[in-house]
Amino acid sequence: MEFGLHWITEIGRMVASWPGAANVVPAMPLTSLVLTVAGGLWLCIWSAQWRLLGLLPIACGIVVALLERPPEVLIAEGAKVFAVRDASGRLTLSTVRRGRFQAESWLRIDGDERTLREAQDQNTMRCDDLKCSAQLSGGDLLIVSYAADANGSCIAADILISARTLQKACAPDALVFGPKLLEKEGAITLWRTTSGWQWTSVAQTRGHRPWVPLNTGAEAPQAALAP
Repeated sequence: MEFGLHWITEIGRMVASWPGAANVVPAMPLTSLVLTVAGGLWLCIWSAQWRLLGLLPIACGIVVALLERPPEVLIAEGAKVFAVRDASGRLTLSTVRRGRFQAESWLRIDGDERTLREAQDQNTMRCDDLKCSAQLSGGDLLIVSYAADANGSCIAADILISARTLQKACAPDALVFGPKLLEKEGAITLWRTTSGWQWTSVAQTRGHRPWVPLNTGAEAPQAALAP
């Protein structure tokens, strides 16, 4: 028996060493996963002809996965790190010094095998000690500010993330997230729709936990485009 287990282990190691033995794929949407699992269980449980009805939810799950639109902007809690999707559809990170766990999770969920260093592109993202700016695929300008402007002037950006102090955007229809809102909502994702930019957050999708302090003084995003 020991001899057989040894060979099984060796065969597993050999197969795992082959090129393409393991691949990283994008995570399935929850709806797609539920439909696919439900259809698979239906096929396995029943033996009559109508068991083939399980193929319908499986097909729906595949369609949902194919139609899923990944977010164009991902912002970690407190804007420690953020990522934007470039023209090729891959994520570009703002930094590899902060928020490494969140950044690695984003890449894995996206089915991206690059390292954090490889996912950082200085041509797409321009950062200094005060702010980071990125030109999004649709032409909009995203700015993440980490310090208030000494002159108190507005910031020319279509999407403004004020990580430290609430600042104003020059454009009246700009989407602005202040520090209190970032603290209340947690990580935020944004994507473009026909009606403008939409966003969702950890607090919106998972709810407010009893052990998480509720910041009742959080400001709403300054934009008509935000829900």
